[in-house]
Amino acid sequence: MAQHISPSLTRTHKLVEIAAGSPLLAARLEAITLCSGLLVLAFNRRNMAEIALACLLPAVAWALGTYRGARHVSGAVFTAYAGLIALGGGLGVSIGWLAPALTSALIAWDLDGFAQWLQAAGRVAQREKLVRRHLGRLAVVAGLGMASATAGPSIRLDLSFEMALVLGLLAVLAIGRVLAQARRSSSPGEYRG
Repeated sequence: MAQHISPSLTRTHKLVEIAAGSPLLAARLEAITLCSGLLVLAFNRRNMAEIALACLLPAVAWALGTYRGARHVSGAVFTAYAGLIALGGGLGVSIGWLAPALTSALIAWDLDGFAQWLQAAGRVAQREKLVRRHLGRLAVVAGLGMASATAGPSIRLDLSFEMALVLGLLAVLAIGRVLAQARRSSSPGEYRG
């Protein structure tokens, strides 16, 4: 006699198995938890309990979206976190709370995109090595970003608006080139087994 297992129970079992053996899912969960936790603490320290509670909503949306297999939930969650972080900046929350929260949100967004890329690529040779390499590169980039974000407020440069605009555009172009090069060097065809 065949056993009949409900679809929701099957999905729950599958999610538990994936979380237990997936460093990507574990890292995404840690990044989302860190981002939410930092924002909750930051807004609570400013006596803004309602906003602090709202900081938990993107984490719940991410968990539900991941559970249901929604592909584009990470972009919406990142946008929600970016909005909450911008709100915090406008309300005088310290950059010491907001910079790590933004970095964590970016890490979760990047890892969701990488996980979707791996899934779309199908069978990938040396998958674990590729995941470890991506996590290592992401750690370096996140560390450099955090260092520059925390050092930035203490550095004062007197620049004209035009010079700041030119430097900003150069930075955007440089980041775009780096990302394009990274995408070219890690195309799905390179890793197919």
